Amino acid sequence: MVRLLSVVLLLILCGTLPARAHPHVSIDARVALGVDGKGRLETVAITWTFDEIYSAYSVEGYQRDKAGHPDPAALEAMIAQAMIDLRDWDYFTELKIGGQRQTWGEVRAHEARWEAGRLIYRFTLALAAPTSLRAVAPTLSLRVYDPTYYIAILLEDKPGAAQIIPALPPCVAQIRPPMGLRETMIDDAVALAETIEPGQEGLGAPFAETIGVVCQ
Repeated sequence: MVRLLSVVLLLILCGTLPARAHPHVSIDARVALGVDGKGRLETVAITWTFDEIYSAYSVEGYQRDKAGHPDPAALEAMIAQAMIDLRDWDYFTELKIGGQRQTWGEVRAHEARWEAGRLIYRFTLALAAPTSLRAVAPTLSLRVYDPTYYIAILLEDKPGAAQIIPALPPCVAQIRPPMGLRETMIDDAVALAETIEPGQEGLGAPFAETIGVVCQ
């Protein structure tokens, strides 16, 4: 049985999540902005490390090897289905340039693995239209979040959680903290949780960190 994000998204799409949902799954994320030989932003590589409780649930009943790792083929089927389910939700990855939300092209690659009792997803999104990173740096913002806030996604509290690959001096990726949910937004947020559609910022946006690029 393919579970993981398929299960979560099924609950979201079918409207069976609590209206006042708080995060039930947590993800530690890493983001790599991929540039080509011309300095154009071409891809965004995302790594998700799921919390131990949800990781264990997602592989319950799967065959394991002697080291206790779930069957790699099952993990591959899991992430392949997740990529399909996440397509309409922009893979929980919002890229804006000049305030305009950008369109994702193909998923260039994806893999799932098991490490230290946690499930890890890595997938690479291609921009529909690569663009000069230096030129768009002042107005570029990237956030990784679940609009329903059923899943809490935060960047790892480690060096390199957001970076440009390969390096493109003098440009560097910077992380800005979440805006947070102001008291005046609470009533609207409760109502919004019941009507979130793909493409909307939803309830999760105020809790999302923002990755920007600074070229000094």
